[in-house]
Amino acid sequence: MISLLRTIGSFYAYFGGLSRLAGETLACTVVLAARGPIRSIAEVTGKAMGQLAKMGAFALSVNLLCVSLISFAISYSSADLLKRYGGNVYLVDIVAIGLCEHLVPVLTGIIVAGHSGSRVAAELGTMQVTDEITAMRTMAMNPVKLLLIPRIGGMTLAVPFLTIAGDLAGLAVSALVGWAFLDLSFESFYLRLLLVLRYDAYLEIGLWKSLAFGFVVAHVSCFRGMRVRGGAEAVGRATTASVVDSIIFVIAINTIVTVLRFSVVKGA
Repeated sequence: MISLLRTIGSFYAYFGGLSRLAGETLACTVVLAARGPIRSIAEVTGKAMGQLAKMGAFALSVNLLCVSLISFAISYSSADLLKRYGGNVYLVDIVAIGLCEHLVPVLTGIIVAGHSGSRVAAELGTMQVTDEITAMRTMAMNPVKLLLIPRIGGMTLAVPFLTIAGDLAGLAVSALVGWAFLDLSFESFYLRLLLVLRYDAYLEIGLWKSLAFGFVVAHVSCFRGMRVRGGAEAVGRATTASVVDSIIFVIAINTIVTVLRFSVVKGA
């Protein structure tokens, strides 16, 4: 019973702290945009763009490689069955729905969590244990404005851009598989792809989910980093926890959005 209460209390403290950090970040962003001097807005925007370029560039190659390999595996394993029943063109449906709406956004969110989210947690955690953030507060500098908003903004925007690149890479690989193993011409693949994407908003939903994934992963990473107390071991624990938490959130959000979406479709 006591362990159960402790678990409930730790969950409450975790989500309460995460919500409080999100509220502080949102409030600081609104105040900065509404009242902040142009110089401060330009400084924060420049830092956010720098974080976007850094996170996007570092994770792009890994993301493209993983998406391409998984797209090849899915397309190649589906090709034999489709060819057997004469449904070659339906390869496009499989990859368009599976990749654009689910696989690429989720995989990109997980890669960013492990690649960039861990770095953010480690950076902020190291600044905590070396009292750099305390020194910033002593000098009346706002850590939320200078440290968190640029990282959250950069990561939130990086995930959709990486998702678009992953979509293009995955569809290109699938088109090559269709051409090589199913005698499916690139023109037929492209025309079927346009038809499938017009039928339902698979691509748009995937991009909106990727935006949410980036926002959540950034907040979790910043939250874990800002909570570090202790030494190097605490920084390592916070980095690991940020990756694990982010992956769980990404998968959970994807599941919830999928259930709600198809519940609405069935209800309509």
